[in-house]
Amino acid sequence: MKKPTVFYLLYITIAFAVLILLITAAGDHSLNIYPQNAFADGYELDFPGDVAATVEKPAEVAGSPGENGNEAAPDTSAGREPWRIRAGAAQESFSVTVRDPGLQTPEEIHPIRVGRFGVVYDEMTGNFSNCRLICALITLYVLTCAAGLFIGWKRQIAYSVYSYNTVMYMGFGIFTLLAGITLVYGVSRTIREPAEATMHTVYMLVLNSAMNFLVFTAPFLVVFAGAMIVSNIALVRHEGRRIKNILGILVSEVFLIADLLIIRYGYRYLHRTAAHMDQTGITGNILLTNLAAAVYLYAECMLIGAMIASLIPVKKRPAYNKDYMIILGCAIRKDGTPTPLLKGRCDRALAFRNAQKKAAGRDLIFVTSGGKGSDEVISESRCMRDYLVSQGIPESQILMEDRSASTMENMQFSRALIHADAETPVVFSTTQYHVFRSGILARRSGMKAAEGCGAPTKWYFWPNAWVREFLGFMSSHKLKQFLVLAGTIAVYVLLSLLLGGKL
Repeated sequence: MKKPTVFYLLYITIAFAVLILLITAAGDHSLNIYPQNAFADGYELDFPGDVAATVEKPAEVAGSPGENGNEAAPDTSAGREPWRIRAGAAQESFSVTVRDPGLQTPEEIHPIRVGRFGVVYDEMTGNFSNCRLICALITLYVLTCAAGLFIGWKRQIAYSVYSYNTVMYMGFGIFTLLAGITLVYGVSRTIREPAEATMHTVYMLVLNSAMNFLVFTAPFLVVFAGAMIVSNIALVRHEGRRIKNILGILVSEVFLIADLLIIRYGYRYLHRTAAHMDQTGITGNILLTNLAAAVYLYAECMLIGAMIASLIPVKKRPAYNKDYMIILGCAIRKDGTPTPLLKGRCDRALAFRNAQKKAAGRDLIFVTSGGKGSDEVISESRCMRDYLVSQGIPESQILMEDRSASTMENMQFSRALIHADAETPVVFSTTQYHVFRSGILARRSGMKAAEGCGAPTKWYFWPNAWVREFLGFMSSHKLKQFLVLAGTIAVYVLLSLLLGGKL
């Protein structure tokens, strides 16, 4: 396989960071000051005389061409024309006062800071030199990352559909795409309405990106939770009250409750403007809210990714070049005959064998894999062998693996039985909802070329299977999960400290 997608995302990040640094260092070092109140008769700007920076009046600004992406065309509505401050040679901090000529008291005070590279900051609005161009580049960066994740997902699918990387790429791809779309909205507003929509509008969209994702996906979660409850009730009716049959209800309820709590109490803090965060003293609450939202965001992205990833292998048709067909066992009836679920797996295996013989003239060996449970009269392997024989398959064409008690053991013991290596053309048959996880375990056992085919199953098995895939993903590759989760949390902690503290 080619270089992992994470390297390309790293290269993209470095490229955009360098471009933004170049614009910051070499771009136009000036800033338009827009009053936040509209004055019918215009306004005056009191500018200190003991600073290195200089100021240009509205008429001078209006007559100047462009601003190197710093602002759109000046707003010509009454009392909203911008004044422009140009950086001097020194780093300095000062304040400018915007006042109505007819009033004695100041209407607005804009704290101004000239920082490194001559960048001018307006701490009241959050605007800074070239801010709109830089924010447009950040928006493009987020959308590029989303495209990179979707391309990575497609490359991973082409290489192997049996990988948890597909879960991560798809889950976070959807999130970054939604984040990019909201940023497009925010940045376009600051360009169209520079006096009304300041950089704080964009800051809050960035700060609230995890929260916004929870809101966007809330309808999906409600539908999913409802389907999970109905599914688990159906499972209990058909298969009894076992913990795995009610696991989905527990997980869906946790998702719903957490979603409602974060949205209900999180927006109390995150809806406040960044301009007043220091004054209201809620930075700690913002930090805690974003920590909770980041953890929840990670889990929800993985759930959505797992649902999509589990459907892809079902649609993929294995190549007709196989030497072995492994049939994965499941519970049998008390009289030793296959249950409908197990019969479906055997029938799917027979259908593939017949299709391969017709298409390629190539037969295969069946491997029936499944041990004997404490409540079973014979092994699952023996049950499947008897059924295959009844369907006209010679016993000499069937190998029995009757020691396994889990899907991983199915793969490991079957691999040892047929002496398979990474390139041995193997196909396995299981139920549709089980194909993705079985394929991953086949690869872990060493059968890298293994492909799966799924037998149709009842609808109520799917939601519970999605939850199992989600939990299986969260419990596998623990170091990778920790790094991704820690990275997600670190991003929102940093955003909370930067945008919820001093901008």
